[in-house]
Order: sequence, then structure tokens, then C-alpha cells
Amino acid sequence: MQSYFVAIASYVGLYLLMTIVRNTIGFKARWPLTLPFIVIFGGLAGLRDITVGADTRLYVEIFDHIGHQQAMGWSTIMTSKYPLYDLWNIGLFQLAPVGQTIIMANALVIALIMQRAILTYSSLIFLPSLLLVSLYFYFYSLNISRQFIAIGLLFLATSYLLKNQPKKFWPLYLAAILIHSTAIIGGLAYVVYRINWTRKRLGLALLVVVAGKLSLAQLVSWFTTLFPRYGIYNVSGEISTTGIETISTQSNGGTLLMNLFYLVFVGVGWRLLPRLTPVAHAKLRYLTILMTLAVTAGLLFAQNVLVTRLLMYFTINMVVYLPLVLTTGLTVLARPRFKPIVTIPMANLGLFLVTLVPMTIQLSKNIAEVLPYRFWP
Repeated sequence: MQSYFVAIASYVGLYLLMTIVRNTIGFKARWPLTLPFIVIFGGLAGLRDITVGADTRLYVEIFDHIGHQQAMGWSTIMTSKYPLYDLWNIGLFQLAPVGQTIIMANALVIALIMQRAILTYSSLIFLPSLLLVSLYFYFYSLNISRQFIAIGLLFLATSYLLKNQPKKFWPLYLAAILIHSTAIIGGLAYVVYRINWTRKRLGLALLVVVAGKLSLAQLVSWFTTLFPRYGIYNVSGEISTTGIETISTQSNGGTLLMNLFYLVFVGVGWRLLPRLTPVAHAKLRYLTILMTLAVTAGLLFAQNVLVTRLLMYFTINMVVYLPLVLTTGLTVLARPRFKPIVTIPMANLGLFLVTLVPMTIQLSKNIAEVLPYRFWP
């Protein structure tokens, strides 16, 4: 666990140093501020041993298998469930046919995509990057790397929706599906973008989520028919009504508590919207609606590992949504009493420190099997 806290401290120090250097030389572009995360956390993930992350060994085995089966030709790739990921593995195998290659490459591409999304999405880089770690997304990426590449691509695709560049959404969405087929659910982010939301329409959408809870067994049956690989979560006898392994058996209900934490910010988001002009609240409105649906589903399906994994395609947006709500709230509501230039950095620090608590608890339970951390020998 100590390795991860050292990484956080190193990131803070390197980010501050990069900020000072950037300001000193008068360099206006923001992209250098993404380098500390890529170097520290991309490097930490890429240099990890095969034992760090529950599925890391499996990814190495898949890499080795795909690399040695490449002679089978294009027909194999075209019939693959993840053709783009197959091509990624084949190309890397040609460069260096050792298992650490795929660990390092996946780690760096996840870090790069996440930083690019934050850069496009938000005026802030530092706090959203820290929240990637403290909200435990980073640690899940050490386990489900292939899905996290797809999650990152959809995260980036959504950032372009908020810049009113929907044409850039589709190539990224397609790439995500070709890497991890479950990414097809990410199309709901575009649906939310296109709908002119009213209270009635939001209410109907929430009813659909509730109906999904009531029809969970049938929905899971359909889903595992389309994606048989996820049948591993259908543990007979775990739950009498659905047979699905629960998150409570893995993290003692931590998912429920995190969604309650998110719900507080969603509530504040709704309170802020009437106080903003339509132009100013476009991003906040979109994310508040998307997070309302995601958090409602998260609360209803908190004990379902399968649904929780799928919701990561949307809850990843929390790393930019929480700072957006906090910054907007302090700017709009607290201006008569406090100076935003002082209160906002302090509030950001407070938010990060608060999120360190559940992160530490999850690490202590070794969720995603990221302990003990070992470097590649």
C-alpha cells in the first residue's frame, strides 16, 4: 500500500514542479501538465509484476497466445470478439515478444487516454487526475485493463460531446466496442446528449432504471447470452433471485456507500442549475443528468458486480463532475462570503482528502488484488 501513497506524493511534487517550470518559461499550452500522471502512474502500472492485478497474468497469456497464433491470418482477427485489441497485441508482439510488453503498453495507453480526456473535458487537470486514483478507477485499471482502454475511449468521446463535436464521438465509440464489446452500452451517453431533457422525460428514464431492477434476472440472462464470458458472475446460490455474485461479498457494500457520496454531489448539481445561464450550465446539466441515471442505477444494483462494471463506462465521468460541482458551487453560492481564489483550492484539497478514506479502505481489502505491489523482476 505504501508504494501507491509514495506515487501520489511523487505526482503532487512533480506536478507542482512542472507548473512552476511552465509558468516561468511562459509556456501557455496545458499538455505538459499531463506528463506527471503519465510518468508516475503510467510507469507504476507498466512496471508492475504479473502478480499485481487479478487479471494481469491472464492478459500476458492472451498476449502470448495471440502473438503465436498470428499466422492464422486476417480471418481469425475478423471473427474475434475484440479485433482491435487483437491487432494491438499482434503489433506489440512483433516489437517485443515478452509478457511485460503488453503490461507496459496497456498501462501507458490508459494513462494517455485518461489524461487526454481530462485535458479536453475540464479546465482542471490536477484534481481530476488525483480522483482517478482516489476513487479507485486507477486500481481497477490494473485488473481489467482491456475494458479500461474502452472506458477511457468513451470518456474521451464524451468529452467531445461537451465541446459540441459529436462527429468525434463515433470513431472513438466504435474503437471502444472493437476493444471490448460491452462498450456498446456507452452509446447511452450520446442518447443523453441528444435528448432535450424535461422533468417528465427524466422521470420516465428513472422509471426505466427501476424497471430494470425489477427485471434483473431476465436482463442478466439476455446479457450473458450476448456476452457469455460474463457468465462467471452468475454464481449459483449467491443470491436466490438472480444468482449474481454481489459487490458486498467482495467489498462489504463499498459500492453503495460510494454511490451515496456521489448522490450528494448530484443533488448539489441540481440545486446549482437554476442559478446559471443556459450557456454556463450546458456541461453541468449534461453531466448531472448522466450522473443522476448512473448513480440511481448504482444504488439499485449496488450488489451486482456485473452491472457495477458496466456502470464504470459512465461513473468514470465523476472525476471531472465532482470538481465541476464543487468549483461551480463555491463560485456561485459562496462569492458574497468567501474569495473563490482561496476557498476553491482548499475545497479541492478537502475533496481529495475525503476520497482518500474509501480508497484506503478498499486497498486494505485488496480490491482488484493490487497488493502487495511488486516491480517487474
